Formats: sequence, C-alpha cells, structure tokens
Amino acid sequence: MKSLYLDTSVVLGYWASTDPNYDAITNMFRAIKNDVLKGFISTLGLCEIASVVERQKSKFERILDVHGRIFDAPLSIEYLKAIITIPNVFIVTCPDVGSITIHDKVIKIPSVTWKAIKLAAITKLRSLDNLHLAIACSLSDCLGEEIDYFVTNDNEIINRGATIKKSCNFPVISPKELVRIEGL
Repeated sequence: MKSLYLDTSVVLGYWASTDPNYDAITNMFRAIKNDVLKGFISTLGLCEIASVVERQKSKFERILDVHGRIFDAPLSIEYLKAIITIPNVFIVTCPDVGSITIHDKVIKIPSVTWKAIKLAAITKLRSLDNLHLAIACSLSDCLGEEIDYFVTNDNEIINRGATIKKSCNFPVISPKELVRIEGL
C-alpha cells in the first residue's frame, strides 16, 4: 500500500467543493478509506488546519459527525474531529530531540526542526512548508514508514519538486497527478 503525506491544502480541499482539485482529492480520500492508500497528516498540519478554518470561517461549512449530527464545538475542532475519524489517515509527529553545536554552543533542537532549517537553504520555501517536508522526510526514521508521495495543492512546493525529491527521496505531486499515476 502506498503512503502519502497529505499537505494541509489537500486535507482542507476535501471539504471545499469549489477547490479545482476537489474531484481528484475526493478520489484520493476514497482510495484511502478503501485501504488502497495510506495517508499521514502531522500534528503541525492539524494546527495549521485549525488556524486556517478559524481565520477563514466563511469558506468552511459546518460538518456532520459519523452519526449525521452537527458537532457541538468550534468550527476548527469540528474539522479536526472529522479528520481523525477518516480510516487509514494517521496523525504523526516526530518528537525526538537531538543536539547540534554551532560556534561551540550546544543547542537542543528537535531533529525535524533541524531538517527544516537545512531544507530552507535548499528549497527557499516558507517555514511551515519546510517543516511539513521535514516531517515527511523523517517518518522513515521515526516510524519506519517510507512516504511514496508528498501530495499538495501548493504550486510553490510543486514547482520545487525536483529539488525536494533529491533532498527527501519522494516525489511532490498534485492530487490530479496522484489520481492519474495510481489510476484512481
């Protein structure tokens, strides 16, 4: 079963019928629910989702729980509850902390943060994007899970896909590309 790291834009696109990739995202999540693919979302992604939903409430509708009832919670919590109930989507974090030495000063820093700092020099992406990439890169070390695809709607990340593949050993693709490649 192929493993996907799901960028925030893709997860939120699942509930946005106006998203240009909505049909592909829906097909991707159907494959995840049907045990064809496995999805990973980081705790950072959950935080980002909550922030986006609360800042842009007018773009997001209330959603129903598995029993067809409206969640009795803030909108962002509704989305987080809905996400964690999707079969074969796993919430991950890499909690390991290591030490680095800079100018004879030892600094304790999460290995994912250090990886994101190194990626920043290579990718020239925003901080959160580099953190997502670092988490996806680190899943093999943290969980023994290799990521087959980093799936995103973010064109900046997609445009740097070749550089990212060299550094992280997985391709960056859009949901439409995933659907095409995997025949979903």
